[in-house]
Amino acid sequence: MRQEFFDGLHVWWIPIGLLVALTSAWWASRHRSSIHWTGVPGGLPRSWRQRTRWFPRLLGWLALLLLLIGLAGPRGVREHREVTGEGLAITLCVDRSGSMLALDLADSVVRRTRLDVVKDVVDRFIRGDETMSGRRGDLLSIVQFGTYADEVAPPTFDHEYLAQAVAGLEVSPLETERATAIGDALGLAVERLDALETQDVNETVGDRIIILLTDGESNAGAISPLEAAELARALDVRVYTIGAGTASATAPIPMTDPFTGRERIVNRPVTLDMETLEAIADQTGGQAFRATDENSLVDIYAEIDALERTKYQETRWEEVRDDGPLVLGFGLMLGLFARLSGALFWPEVAS
Repeated sequence: MRQEFFDGLHVWWIPIGLLVALTSAWWASRHRSSIHWTGVPGGLPRSWRQRTRWFPRLLGWLALLLLLIGLAGPRGVREHREVTGEGLAITLCVDRSGSMLALDLADSVVRRTRLDVVKDVVDRFIRGDETMSGRRGDLLSIVQFGTYADEVAPPTFDHEYLAQAVAGLEVSPLETERATAIGDALGLAVERLDALETQDVNETVGDRIIILLTDGESNAGAISPLEAAELARALDVRVYTIGAGTASATAPIPMTDPFTGRERIVNRPVTLDMETLEAIADQTGGQAFRATDENSLVDIYAEIDALERTKYQETRWEEVRDDGPLVLGFGLMLGLFARLSGALFWPEVAS
C-alpha cells in the first residue's frame, strides 16, 4: 500500500492559492499596524498572554495552509496487489552427522563448521538475497538426519518459521546419533511429499522437489539410498543431491580431550559417496552437485533456485479517493479555533 497525497494535483488552483496567501499576509500586516500596545515597564515580567500572543496568528496561517492544500484537490491512492501462481513443494534434507562439525567448508577466518555454513546458505535459499530470489509461494519443509531421520518442520508456507527451524539445526551430542542415514532421510521426505496428495494444500502446489545435502556416505538406516530413490521416482519426486566438503581425505574436526576436557582440532578421515548421490539424482530426474567451499555451495543453491522456479501472475489495481473535502474541513475547523481562542485569550490580537 502506498499513499500519494498530492496525486492528481490541480495546477490551476496554485495561482489562486498564492493570491489568497498574499492577500491574507497584506491584511495581517495592516491589522497589526492598527494595534497600539501600551508598553510594559522593562523591570516587570511579561505575562503568559504577552509571551504567547503569536499563537492565534500561527493557527491562522496553518489553517490557511490547509485550505490551500484542500483547494488543490489532493487524492489518496491505495494500491492493491494480487499474486497468483502454482508453487512448488520442496523438502530440504540436511545432514547433521558428526562429520558436519568439520571446519573445511567456511571461507572466512571465523571458525565455522560445515553445518554452520550449510545453515547460512539454506537460510538465504529460503528468504532470498542478492544471489537468490527466495522461495515465495513455495511449500517448504525440513528433514534432518544423522543416525536417524526426523522431520524438523512440516510443509508450510510460513518461511519465517522455517528459517528459525534451520537456525536450530545442530549435530547431536550423542556419538550413537552421529552416523549418516541417507536412505531413511530420503524415504521420509518422499513420504511427507506424497502425503500432500490427500491434503487440500495440494491444489496450490505443483512439482515436488527434494534437495538432499550430505558430507558422507550412508552407514545407518533401515533402507538404502537407492531404494529410497526408486520410491521417489515412482511417486514422481525429483531429487537434487549435494555432496559437501573438501576433496581431501581428512578434515579438521574439533574434539574434546577426555582426560583434560579441553577442545583441540584433529584431522580425521572423511569420505563422501558422490557415486551414490549421482545415482539418486539420475534415477529421479534431478542433478548432483559437489560443493568444496562456501562459495561453491552458494552457487549450487542459486543454480537450483534458478532451475526450479514457478511463474507468477501479479495483478495490480488502484483505489483513488478524494481527500480535498477532508483537508478543507480541517482547515476551516482550525481557522475557527484560531479565531475563538484569540477572542477568548488574546483579545488585543484578535480585535
